[in-house]
Amino acid sequence: MARRTELQHPDSCSDGGTEQWVDKHAAACLLESKLTCDVMNLIFESLCPSELGVAAGVCHRWKEIVNQPSVWRKAASRLGHVWDSSSADAEARAAAAGGWKHLLRRDTDLERRWFNPEGLQAREIPHGHSHWVPAIIMEERTRQFVTCSYDGTVRFWESADVALPRCFKVLNAGGSRAEGFSTIALCAPEGEVPLLAAGSELGNIHVWEVWRQPLQVGTTCAAGRLSCWNPAAAIAPGTTANAGPTDYNDSDGNDQSESGVFDLLHFAHKLQRWNGAHDFVQSILVLHGRKVVSGGDNACIKLHELGSTSQLRRFDGHTGAVMCLASTASGRELISGSVDHSVRIWDVETGACSCYIRGHTRSVHCLKVGKAQPHGASMLFTGSRDHTIKLWDMRTSHCQNTLRGHTGSVTCVDAQGWKLVSGGGYNRGADDDEVLSVDSTIRCWDLRRLGSSQESACLWKRQAPSPTTQQGDPVLSLQLTEDKVLTSHGGTRWTARIWDFNGVQLDRPPHALP
Repeated sequence: MARRTELQHPDSCSDGGTEQWVDKHAAACLLESKLTCDVMNLIFESLCPSELGVAAGVCHRWKEIVNQPSVWRKAASRLGHVWDSSSADAEARAAAAGGWKHLLRRDTDLERRWFNPEGLQAREIPHGHSHWVPAIIMEERTRQFVTCSYDGTVRFWESADVALPRCFKVLNAGGSRAEGFSTIALCAPEGEVPLLAAGSELGNIHVWEVWRQPLQVGTTCAAGRLSCWNPAAAIAPGTTANAGPTDYNDSDGNDQSESGVFDLLHFAHKLQRWNGAHDFVQSILVLHGRKVVSGGDNACIKLHELGSTSQLRRFDGHTGAVMCLASTASGRELISGSVDHSVRIWDVETGACSCYIRGHTRSVHCLKVGKAQPHGASMLFTGSRDHTIKLWDMRTSHCQNTLRGHTGSVTCVDAQGWKLVSGGGYNRGADDDEVLSVDSTIRCWDLRRLGSSQESACLWKRQAPSPTTQQGDPVLSLQLTEDKVLTSHGGTRWTARIWDFNGVQLDRPPHALP
């Protein structure tokens, strides 16, 4: 196989080339006759995409081998696009793309876009919140997104793929007292109505059903399948387009709408409100089974179950505010990060702390559990006020790598495939009060480069400029998708952004596919 790059199809040969190709075709048949099918498959599975294209032109038998899904699955794995090729998620991705070959072609195209930061464009979302936006979440199936703010509202927006998404629904806490939202979480299991939980600066927790099926004539109110809401189509004939900011809630925070926006009437329904769960809710998480976990300034974590007025379980151990929460894929373990510089792993059923992780020198502000990274499926990413990101092996509690580059607090991280994206915030003094500077950047890291002495793991950084200050707006939260990064910020304008590569013309990919 050492001369495989010289193989050509007869149509591409010059005079006398046909005889040469016939000789090589015969040589290929002779090679195949001397090797077992398993060995031949192993040989082809070791080739890169461009070499597979050459091999496919040698003979029909080789083309059949090249077209086998296992060959392209191995190629995708070798190039770092898939690390757990046997997982259900990977198989589902390949099926949705039309097969492993098409998945690799698509992911290769996406990769070279991510490697071209000049093509990264930010779309500011104006006319939304009037205060800081501490959280932004995209619902993956509809690609619509949700934001919350200290201005006391939760806003739902059109698809992130729309050039300028509009707000089509607004929720608030209800009641006579203004209540700013500090954090939100979304849980959207397949076949179930999504649940949205929001924590407030007053320590209260609110839960709604959202993206509920519109009512049909003659039916009663009932939760239904998830559907993509189209605000433009939700305007009744002869009425004014007033979806979004004109919608309001009753005293209990239930979704209400003016009669002109008939399709949004039952978009959301308030399920529960727990008052005084904390003095200030810093973090929140919705688990399967209609359970809500929250962390607060009072250093404790509480587990509530919908339908119950009291807490189901309490997790004690942290000595500072619980800033971030996550769960493992199984949902049996809970992970928390705290101002006390530590990360703890808890058993959800018993409330016992099963693991204590310490390595940061200041507050842990964010964390993310890896699903299938090049360094294993049990990776935990944490970001801290000490300006670093650490990668932990949850099986051993050992720090595998430390990423440096941010000049302020690492306020948010998200990982997908080979990419890790992080956001920066305020650089505070030793007393945690004085603001020395602002790191208003998002940074993209290539996890495949970790440990390499030749290449930096940080691919690029981009600053989130501010319309009112020279330092830029701090990045408070982000969500990473295959082709976008959604961010929310401090400030009073441009409080959300969508960074993407849409419409960018790029050169030939590094790995040409046949």
